[in-house]
Amino acid sequence: MSHVLFLIGHFAGRHPWRVISAWIVVAGAVLMLNVSQGGQYDESFTLPGSESQRAADAIQDRFPGETVYSSNVVFHTENGLSDPEIRVAIEQSIQRLAVVPHVIAVTSPYQARGPTLSDDDRTAFATVGFDTQQVGVAELDAADNAVQPLREAGIQVEYDGGLRRLRAVRQRGRRARPSGRS
Repeated sequence: MSHVLFLIGHFAGRHPWRVISAWIVVAGAVLMLNVSQGGQYDESFTLPGSESQRAADAIQDRFPGETVYSSNVVFHTENGLSDPEIRVAIEQSIQRLAVVPHVIAVTSPYQARGPTLSDDDRTAFATVGFDTQQVGVAELDAADNAVQPLREAGIQVEYDGGLRRLRAVRQRGRRARPSGRS
């Protein structure tokens, strides 16, 4: 075996550009084969009947806001969010967010299990869990409609995650559009 390795090393030392070219051809062939025959990446993994799978399923059922596909809806006002009228308005918006397409769950900032209201009562957030990786324009429009009464009442509402990214893309598109054209 050492003699074979010696011969390979000796050839590579005498003909370095041939060896480098051969490796480039092999790498290109592997890449082309992967592009033409490769499939989609699948990061899902389940072990039906195992204890770890039951635990993962229980976490998903009890804490849907912890899904990978989620956005936080952040509420802020200088007057505070603990006023009963504001609290009712936010809870109503949470209920409207729950019926947005592809939403599987929405957590309330006032939940006893884990409130997400800041110590000064001026900022809170709700987590919206989606059953899809891609949040689309329909979901953004429905979320905007769900929180519009809060905005009209003077409460600042912002998003993070997929909703924020989609809104940023939409706003860049509006700014890039020449005035006077639709």
